[in-house]
Amino acid sequence: MPDIERQIRAIVRRPGMVLAIAFSIVALCVVLALRLRLVTDLAALLPSDDPAVLATQRVQDRLGGVTPLQIAIESPRRDANLRFAKTLAASLAREPKSLVEHVAIGIQDERAFVERNRWLYVELADLEHARDRLRHELALRKNPLLVDLDDDGESLDAIEARIRARAKQVDRYPDGYFMTADGGLAVILVWPPEAQFREHAGEALVERVEAVIAEARAREPDPAMRVRLAGSIYDSILERHALESDLAWSSGLCVLLVSLVVALFYGRLRAVPLMAAPALCGVAVALGAGSLAFGQLNASTAFLGSIILGNGINAAIIQLARYEEERRAGASLEDAVARSVTGTMRATATASLAAAIAYGSLMLTTFRGFSQFGAIGAIGMAAAWVATIVVLPALIAVVDRRRDVARVRRGIAFGVPFAMLAGRWPRAVLGAALVISLGAIAVVVPYLRDPFEYDLRELRSVQSADRRELRARIESIFGTLTPTILLAERQDQTAELAQALRERGTGVLGEVLSLDRVMPGSPELQQRKLAVLAEIRALFADARRLDPERVARYERWEPPAALVPVTPAQLPLGIVRPFRDVRGELAPVVIAYRSPAISYWNGRDLLRLAAVVRTVRLADGSEVHAGGNAVVFAGMIEAIVRDGPVATFASLIGVALLVIVLARGLRGAAIVLAALVIGVLWMVGGAALAGERVNFLNFIALPLTFGIGVDYAINIYLRHREHGPAKIVETLRATGGAVALCSLTTTIGYASLLVADSQGLRSFGALAILGELTCLSVALLLLPAWLGQRRGSR
Repeated sequence: MPDIERQIRAIVRRPGMVLAIAFSIVALCVVLALRLRLVTDLAALLPSDDPAVLATQRVQDRLGGVTPLQIAIESPRRDANLRFAKTLAASLAREPKSLVEHVAIGIQDERAFVERNRWLYVELADLEHARDRLRHELALRKNPLLVDLDDDGESLDAIEARIRARAKQVDRYPDGYFMTADGGLAVILVWPPEAQFREHAGEALVERVEAVIAEARAREPDPAMRVRLAGSIYDSILERHALESDLAWSSGLCVLLVSLVVALFYGRLRAVPLMAAPALCGVAVALGAGSLAFGQLNASTAFLGSIILGNGINAAIIQLARYEEERRAGASLEDAVARSVTGTMRATATASLAAAIAYGSLMLTTFRGFSQFGAIGAIGMAAAWVATIVVLPALIAVVDRRRDVARVRRGIAFGVPFAMLAGRWPRAVLGAALVISLGAIAVVVPYLRDPFEYDLRELRSVQSADRRELRARIESIFGTLTPTILLAERQDQTAELAQALRERGTGVLGEVLSLDRVMPGSPELQQRKLAVLAEIRALFADARRLDPERVARYERWEPPAALVPVTPAQLPLGIVRPFRDVRGELAPVVIAYRSPAISYWNGRDLLRLAAVVRTVRLADGSEVHAGGNAVVFAGMIEAIVRDGPVATFASLIGVALLVIVLARGLRGAAIVLAALVIGVLWMVGGAALAGERVNFLNFIALPLTFGIGVDYAINIYLRHREHGPAKIVETLRATGGAVALCSLTTTIGYASLLVADSQGLRSFGALAILGELTCLSVALLLLPAWLGQRRGSR
């Protein structure tokens, strides 16, 4: 590589210009990266043109807030809870409509409205039945000699009891308030005018509600009372704040630990900036490119900075380790830098490009959580490698120019334990590896039949048992407050849409509401009911001539004469609100609630629910798509099943082709790839033993392990070829330590995810760390032991 060596020597002689250009590029990228927004909306993980995403966005834009903020008031005294709820609701109702659109502590207004118009809410068939029965009974009273041929007919009392029983099934609030049966929990519902899914929507609402609660509690202190916020609006804010906090903590911890292990390995603090600079260049370029391409970080890409830092530093570790080795051998600074670059370029290029291929394989998927992660990661790895080749030599020239060769110290020899094991007991290492591999195959085969995680509680942020218990108590009052929303094109389509959902949703859907369902019926139907009610009223002229006891009984059925048809404008806000858009106009909305047998935490249930509601074709040929969390979750599960194998095989094939090109022969490529496959086999076997299931966040760890895990085997093999077959122990002592450090820094990057509040991100970190440990073990133990045995050397 004479041309490359000549260019490296030129960089060492004139480092200032290189560093100035690098600094300018990094500064520009940092400015771009600062514009990145953090988005925790799950819909941001699916393709932007996914029907569920488009439908969700359409619902947001048209309807505004659908799910209310919940205020939970808890104490042992029912009266205290109710009194405080009324006081707090009254205060919140005075807030600007731009912040609080509607507040409810119960269904008093709705119940009063229905009571006033109860006759119109009775089914037409029941009214006709009551009219006929009333007419028959009156006929019998007027003519005792008339033979009753309808003795088996349903009596008025039975009809009334049936109607009231049906009303009780619909009305789940016996006293009209949102309270548990024991009165220990009262809930206030607060609807904002903004869309529930929009990032940062609800922040101002929550802040103001918390302030109003504090003011109310100051006026009415009660040590036994707890007032807490709940609901999807509040949960999304908590999750975003937790992610932001985790991101800050993990990034700082990653930088600190990487700096520590680098300083220990090289025996000097000066090595830290040398190591960190190329990786930080990669991080800056990656995030800057991400800002230009996407403008945001999502739940998958939020921690990429730490991961790129821990992984992107590997090339610099290998290169600087060779530089230190050359300096200890007496080489000048310029010679040592040139030899370190040319001597490690093939290995670092293979490792870095393999990692970039692994990241890039994720771009083949339609799942934005994968594709954006892959794009940013691939750019970061490529940029970190370029910085290692160009920027690191310039930095060494500046930092180490005056360092005497005699003062080149050794740090901690990370490779010594591996050299002892693989060099002294190769057969034991090979035997243990065989046993582990056979055991891994035994557990992996049944595991791969169904490796996916369907319990979505394992993917959410870690929440205290106290909050989970509160959610369960609130759901005991309401059932669910997060329905699936379908927005049709026209109002005349909603009845057909709702009926189609009821027919196809048996066992999956519970109540399906459209505007006609909360109305007493269409104008035509209401007129027919009024006609029957007029006939019932006319029958009372005869009824009043009967004895007083009978009159009192019949008067329960006498409808008011002033009864008129109900219009949507007359409906109370609590009834009509879900069907109004942000302009206050009626929207063609159908609201589908899940059946009690369907759980939002069960991925298989969500797939069943999505199959029912995702797309409904109407008689006119038009299609209506559902939006909401349930459909989005189902889409993510389907994306894993569909896109996961694509990304995995693309990563494996890409890495294999790269190794074949750069590993100096097919035999060497076969050895390196065999080591990689064994490492991944152990990784999956460990995941199976630990019960770690595949989800939409941790699946990334599998294709990444192909790209990153090959780093360790290729470095050991190529250095083995350079040293010769008789020096496998020397290879481990020299390069093995650097390889171990590479894995350690990468592991630290992944370990930053373990402090995340999101259990999904934690599982990603845990699975990726497992892959690091297995691939490193194969590269530093199994591979050297096998090479030593094959060459007859130790």
